[in-house]
Amino acid sequence: MAMPRNIRLLWRVWGTVLTAVTVGVVALTAWAQIAEYRHGTYERVQPGVYGAELLSAESRESTTVVYRIGTPVVIVEADGPVKVNVSRGERERLTVRRELAWGARGREFHQEWEGGKVLRITYSCPAPFAGSPDLCSADYHLTVPPDVRVVVANGTATRDCPLTRAVTVCRTADGGVPAA
Repeated sequence: MAMPRNIRLLWRVWGTVLTAVTVGVVALTAWAQIAEYRHGTYERVQPGVYGAELLSAESRESTTVVYRIGTPVVIVEADGPVKVNVSRGERERLTVRRELAWGARGREFHQEWEGGKVLRITYSCPAPFAGSPDLCSADYHLTVPPDVRVVVANGTATRDCPLTRAVTVCRTADGGVPAA
């Protein structure tokens, strides 16, 4: 007895679908194996355990921002290894050049302006690896208008930073305020 036409068609459709799926799966598997071998780990060629230990890393970031200001005084509040230098500049222009450096463990940094008058800087780095001298510094150079006074707040103490030289150090990186 002959198979009905619709059953024969159903067998052909399912046979085609299963053949296509089988060929597709085999092709994808072969492609994945070739890609893994070509772009895989070095272990296929040189088996064994290889490691890399991070000894040190150093990152630096430099930013310069220019503001138009009208305030008669700029107050700098700094916490952490922040060095602040000040020099005279153009009228109504405050230039802040910031250079940050940190090691492999990263950094915590926050800077904000309050009312265009108070510059708050908080900077710290996690403890370095044992025996490694990790870098952690923030150097600020402010160029202020001739008629603007600069005050440095160091914890609870504040003091004027008189601009007696071309570049005046107002705060050292260890938090000290040099004698005038």
